[in-house]
Amino acid sequence: MDKERAEKAMREAEEKFQSNDIEGAKRMVLRARKLFPSARGLPQMLAAFNVHIAAASKDAKGRTNWYAVLDVDPSDDIKTIKKQYKKLCLLIHPDKNRSSAAEGAFKLVCQAWEAITGNASSSEKASTGTGGSPSDSGAGDQHSSTSGARSSSRPSSIQSDPKSTRSSSARSDHKTTWSSSSRSDPKTNWSSSSRWNPDKSSSKAEVACPKCSRNCKSLDSGDLIIRCSYCNLFAVRGRQDSSVFLTMDEHGPGILGL
Repeated sequence: MDKERAEKAMREAEEKFQSNDIEGAKRMVLRARKLFPSARGLPQMLAAFNVHIAAASKDAKGRTNWYAVLDVDPSDDIKTIKKQYKKLCLLIHPDKNRSSAAEGAFKLVCQAWEAITGNASSSEKASTGTGGSPSDSGAGDQHSSTSGARSSSRPSSIQSDPKSTRSSSARSDHKTTWSSSSRSDPKTNWSSSSRWNPDKSSSKAEVACPKCSRNCKSLDSGDLIIRCSYCNLFAVRGRQDSSVFLTMDEHGPGILGL
């Protein structure tokens, strides 16, 4: 009896979420947990609702507290934050979470991870920085302008390129290493039949995306080049057992797995 009442409460929670009553949806899930704690999909649904509620809570400047989205404290170290990020990914991944809130919650968790790790990288590289939660204002832009100011303040003798001291003979020797085939007409080398087509890759293996963890397509036989159609990401790694990827998406180049 309690199981049936819990399942009914979970259905009502879905209806409330779809009508944008996220707080009401969470109350119904908590009621279902009280009635039947082992109801199928209950922890996943609650986790997805909590992510949406945290993302909807803005500060006075309208910024999202990404630490709250991941349910971590700003003082936590990166290992603790990464562990919580992976835990949430397993709970709210759309392939494992039947709730209608899962898709949006998963995207918010990925955004939170990118914002926090991006802010941490900027803080490490900058000579001075301020604390606080990363927000939509973009700490990366501030870091770029700071780096540019430091670069322009260097003496001209330091800014000079040490590579310019190399002899002209060394450069000429480098040029001679190009084979005659590489100097041939590029039009003959790039015919329509020889252009690389990712959809006709020789590899049919599926590899976990380093960003969203979904199964995506490997573009080579060694599984070194990965293309994810879910998050529109290209990723490249140096060897097959490496967990570090150089990535390219709509936000530009990046690194995942450090």
